[in-house]
Amino acid sequence: MNYANCLELLDAMAPLGAVQAEMFTNGVLLSKDRAVALSQAGLTRIQVSFDGAGDEHDRYRKTPAGVGSYARIMQNLVNTLDAAPNLKVTMRLNITARNVPTLDQLLLALSEVAAGRKLAIRFGLVDDIGLNFVDAPDRSATTAEQIRDLALIAMELGLDVEPMAAPGDCLFCGVIGGGSGSVINADGTLYSCWESVGRTELAVGDVTRGYLAGNDLTERWVDCSYNIVDRNAATKSARQISDVVDTAVLDRSFELLNVGSAS
Repeated sequence: MNYANCLELLDAMAPLGAVQAEMFTNGVLLSKDRAVALSQAGLTRIQVSFDGAGDEHDRYRKTPAGVGSYARIMQNLVNTLDAAPNLKVTMRLNITARNVPTLDQLLLALSEVAAGRKLAIRFGLVDDIGLNFVDAPDRSATTAEQIRDLALIAMELGLDVEPMAAPGDCLFCGVIGGGSGSVINADGTLYSCWESVGRTELAVGDVTRGYLAGNDLTERWVDCSYNIVDRNAATKSARQISDVVDTAVLDRSFELLNVGSAS
């Protein structure tokens, strides 16, 4: 978290009429004071990723000292939600081949954090981006059913479940030229997708001069699936899974709405 630059960027964008601003962070450095300051500067939403419950998350996510980050992030979430209630927090639950059995435990823990607070969850598939990631989930009907069941459990626990965005549905990279949103690094560099942030060869402009023009822009504009092995197959299977999950969530939401109206 490049806190100082993010705060400076939010302050600079306020007079420009920015409607909303979202930050992607691992949550390790998300303190109460920082959450308050960022919210006051115009940050409207934070997305934090989890790779499973407890030890499973800590297997992938460690601090530079080699210590697992799960407990620290959980406490930071509570502090943030209490200190900055206007800040919407979304938890991205990364789906791997290993962690599905632990996610119901994670949902229970998040439901306790969410009690009386604004907290939503979103499921995301973890892909192999050429690093030979062996825990990428099977893109099968069984995986779709597992995530669907987890989504319904989350709703029963009182958590808000956001749609699974398949590649191409992203508000940031789905429209070339930032027509529906911009991805801005803390140093002011523009990228088409949060997946490509830091890849200077994929930078598409900066906040001072705006986007690149013509072919310079289109040749660098990538979507969320740009670095996934077997991209076409991954995109197709991700959409099939998201359709199953999102349909179940919408159906259940409709049922709950009708129950509430009847009572």
